[in-house]
Amino acid sequence: MIAPPDFAILVLAFLLGAIPTGFMVGKIFFHQDVRQHGSGNIGATNVGRTLGRKAGIYTLLGDLLKGVIGAALGYLAFSGQEKTAAFLIVGFCAVLGHCFSPFLRFKGGKGVATAGGVFLFATPLLLPVLLAIFGLTLKLSKYVSLASIVTALSVLPLLIASNNFANTNYTTTSLLAAGAIAAVLVFRHQSNILRLLKGQEFKFVKS
Repeated sequence: MIAPPDFAILVLAFLLGAIPTGFMVGKIFFHQDVRQHGSGNIGATNVGRTLGRKAGIYTLLGDLLKGVIGAALGYLAFSGQEKTAAFLIVGFCAVLGHCFSPFLRFKGGKGVATAGGVFLFATPLLLPVLLAIFGLTLKLSKYVSLASIVTALSVLPLLIASNNFANTNYTTTSLLAAGAIAAVLVFRHQSNILRLLKGQEFKFVKS
């Protein structure tokens, strides 16, 4: 059984995830509020579209790092054998912080890059498959949002399939935590889903 978490570590992960990387990149280096441009999102896609490729890359790396560190805090939050579950649970708090940042009145990004950092640390063998799904969906559709949604919806089936066919041992707790992360990502893309249905979503264009 997984031991109860240290609540302070969960709060720390949440606050770490809440650091608004994209907003800070815009304000500090460009003196602009990215929330006032494009889709209004603070994620790497909108930052890159608004402020340029380098700004988008810096935002992506910063958000990814928040997920990696958040998941790594699982070492401190739990004792016991279910390390993957610990990484995912604490990482989930980092994703929540990114999506509902108290530094931005509990608004934030979509959580994709931060979740990517969590899975990079917690399930490194799964990440290449998720990246392949994201890349293929993006190539075929030209929509970053759709690629993100499809990838999020793939997480739980891939983990279950891995247990059945690749001799892995993701526990029920791990599956629930991974599913919770995926659910938050899909929930945060509600506006994108509506724009996709209306044919009004922003397409990804290489610069």
